[in-house]
Amino acid sequence: CSNGKLFKAKKLVLAAGAWTNDLLTHLDQQLDLEIWAMHWGHYRVDPKLRQEYPQWFCFRKEDERRWDGGLYYGFPAEGKDDMIKVGIDFCPEDPEFRMRRMADYTYTPNERIVSLIDEFMRENWEGVGERVDMYSSPYTVTRDQYFVLDQLREQPEVSLFTGGCGRAFKFTPLLGKLLAEKTLGLAPSYDVSPFSAERDCVQFDKHASYRYGSGAV
Repeated sequence: CSNGKLFKAKKLVLAAGAWTNDLLTHLDQQLDLEIWAMHWGHYRVDPKLRQEYPQWFCFRKEDERRWDGGLYYGFPAEGKDDMIKVGIDFCPEDPEFRMRRMADYTYTPNERIVSLIDEFMRENWEGVGERVDMYSSPYTVTRDQYFVLDQLREQPEVSLFTGGCGRAFKFTPLLGKLLAEKTLGLAPSYDVSPFSAERDCVQFDKHASYRYGSGAV
């Protein structure tokens, strides 16, 4: 730990998201994972309309001229502030937005993507005012868009969850239960074989050429 304390245990659960491979390095292992930069922020809204904003998703056809993927989402105002949270489910296929190491990640939002969200809000929502903030957050993504929930074959005392692909939070209670069952050697409540750490698409080859960097940490 950062305070110098050392903890010992017979079992370890590793759920480190975008930092997974940084930690797996200490076990001489790596997985084929990408880190995607995803954008979201908050906008002020007319106080008279704050109750009119639902949780929403917009799935419009992808248009190369727009360069936005077509998927936007938002959440209603909460608390005392007249603000709503808005994001875009879009990550261009470019090393600026997709990488393999958090050492290469930048938390500075991309201005072009920020302007896309601004434009979408102006065109589609009434009563939306100034943008309050904008963030770039790392998503950990597998090539088949499935999670990884398994024990490491060479270190079975280590249980692992990663590759949340931006939606693992929706299943947190269930994933926690399945991870606990895996760690304790209990029969899983559901079939977790699709989330195997041994499936081909998450195997890392240190000699291979990857699109977004070598992946070696």
